[in-house]
Amino acid sequence: MHVGQAGATQTDARQTDAGQADAGQVGRKEGDNAMIGPTMHVATEGGRDVNTARAVKSLSEAVQVRTVSFSDPTLMDLSEFDRFHALLERLYPLTHKRLRKTALGHSLSYLWKGSDTSHGNQGNKPVALMSHMDVVPADEDGWEYPPFSGAVANGYVWGRGSIDMKYGLVTILEAIEELLEEGFVPPRDIYVISTCDEETGGQGSICRIAERLGSEGVRFDWVLDEGGVVGEGMMAGLDKPLAVVGVAEKGYLDLELSGEMEGGHSSMPGRTKSVGP
Repeated sequence: MHVGQAGATQTDARQTDAGQADAGQVGRKEGDNAMIGPTMHVATEGGRDVNTARAVKSLSEAVQVRTVSFSDPTLMDLSEFDRFHALLERLYPLTHKRLRKTALGHSLSYLWKGSDTSHGNQGNKPVALMSHMDVVPADEDGWEYPPFSGAVANGYVWGRGSIDMKYGLVTILEAIEELLEEGFVPPRDIYVISTCDEETGGQGSICRIAERLGSEGVRFDWVLDEGGVVGEGMMAGLDKPLAVVGVAEKGYLDLELSGEMEGGHSSMPGRTKSVGP
């Protein structure tokens, strides 16, 4: 199952965060204006029948768990994260039986051994699929459906995390569970990583996971995390969906510019200036 995602601009933390519940889309409505985004296009190989009903139910249940993270960790209700871990074990029994699960605090890492590496062979480098389990706080006001209801209505799964980013984790685990049911074994090792503090910067959990994997000699061929979007109507003159691929984390840059020219006085400026025309 191949999945691509598209995004919508968040304008207010209290506004609706909804995941589309039909076979092909995850969406969101803001205020009274319907907005589809992100859109999840699902393409199957060989006419595979994707268990959409199970995915919708799983996402609904995941949204109902209040895995809210705060910059002050003492404000976090860790029992909700324990509850979320237990939910994943119930929803994805084969995944938890066949994959090696490692808990670092309340963040999770899974290893799906590949056929090329299962007998000690080196094989291709492993890959990592990432999607965090925590969400930002949500005021109960201003929502068409309560933010942790996980309501399935009007073709949507409603609630905090249905876009950012529990739908991603559910998508990954749903795909793995279905492939395990079919007896599929990937050729290379696949890691699934889900942190509990991404919304607060994520410096704690992901650094500990990176240190652990580094100590085990793990180096990824590539990592797939949340980022770009697939959207329609994003650019004038383009009538097809546009995929935006992010290859780096947003940062900042300080620049110091200097220029030289003949001196003068601000009361009698020349026709050109050192900073430009």
